[in-house]
Amino acid sequence: MTSSRMSLALCAGLLPLLAGCSGSSGSLTGKVTLNGETVEAGQVTAYDAKGERVGMTMIGDGGGYTLSDLPLGQVTLLVQTYKAGGEPVIEGLPQRGVGAPPLSPDTQKKMIEALPEKTREQIAKLKPMPPKYGSTEKSDLKTTVKKGSSSYDIAMTGKGEIPRAAILPHPGGGGPMPPPLHTARASAGACCPDHSAHNRPPANTAL
Repeated sequence: MTSSRMSLALCAGLLPLLAGCSGSSGSLTGKVTLNGETVEAGQVTAYDAKGERVGMTMIGDGGGYTLSDLPLGQVTLLVQTYKAGGEPVIEGLPQRGVGAPPLSPDTQKKMIEALPEKTREQIAKLKPMPPKYGSTEKSDLKTTVKKGSSSYDIAMTGKGEIPRAAILPHPGGGGPMPPPLHTARASAGACCPDHSAHNRPPANTAL
């Protein structure tokens, strides 16, 4: 067999494989709403049946989103606008490591004030989402990804809440951290400002 015939045979054998690879993914596009109102900023994340993240995108103007290169099959979508503790989920914010503790309100305020005006405008559009849309176990935003592009509008309902910061465990175990010492003292003082009064006899008691 000549070299030219070998090349043709090789190409012919690869064509089915290449065709199969090109059709092994799909995309989702649509609009994000909460109680019928457009969600104009935030993040949409897709998870497969195993609970692994397979796609992520930011919500654009008019509430539109597009998730590309998704594996075929069922996916669960999550919508997030705030992290635990109230930190905004928006494009352009400094990236922090996974598992980093929530920022304090003062730190968040200073960080936002230092951002470009366009990013601050996006943050102003954020709306809290109902908690169930931030959990793969509770979210009912499920759809099937097919070859090519599919349309799926994310229509959510419920009351939005900013996720609370997690309570840090006590270093020695056995429950959450106790309140700071000055807080405990202040609470005790509010109850009984003069602790020595408990040890004094009544003023009119005969000795």
